[in-house]
Amino acid sequence: YLSDYQNYADLAERFMQTKPASLIITHGYSGSGKSTASTRLAEQFGWIQLRSDVERQRLFASNQQNIYSTEKTAQTYQHLAKLASELLKEGFTVIVDATFLKQSQRHIFQDLASKQHVKFIILDVQASLEQLTQRISQRQNLGTDVSEATIAVLQQQLIEAEPLSYDEQQYVITEYPASSYSR
Repeated sequence: YLSDYQNYADLAERFMQTKPASLIITHGYSGSGKSTASTRLAEQFGWIQLRSDVERQRLFASNQQNIYSTEKTAQTYQHLAKLASELLKEGFTVIVDATFLKQSQRHIFQDLASKQHVKFIILDVQASLEQLTQRISQRQNLGTDVSEATIAVLQQQLIEAEPLSYDEQQYVITEYPASSYSR
């Protein structure tokens, strides 16, 4: 019983020492390593990770046609924002794993962070075109990843992506040293 008590006491102490919540979004093409980076960070710091691939499949489970259409993508980002908002209100730091290749998508979350008075961070994850295509092909061949992005999806992303604006640059982190994040 004493060890159980100590575990609860340690847990309570950690919760009392937590810093204010933050909202982190990833930014990068399919296959860039966003999920790997966000999963590692969420596990290391106890953050809540929201994956667009998982939420997209939940939203459109009954109708899998054109789940990467402009309309369904917008619905997915709105759904992610709603989930993130609820978690932030409860004091959790949230990392949203999605491409965020459009300014309008990023602004939804930047506005959310501002309204919730939490720190906003853009984790910019980059990889070469060769790495992107190799990783996507590998994922498709293995069939073990929740992401359904294809080379065709990547090609569309390369055409339609909107670069991070000058104003957005103040929120960007391209490396993620452990010491720069709060729990």
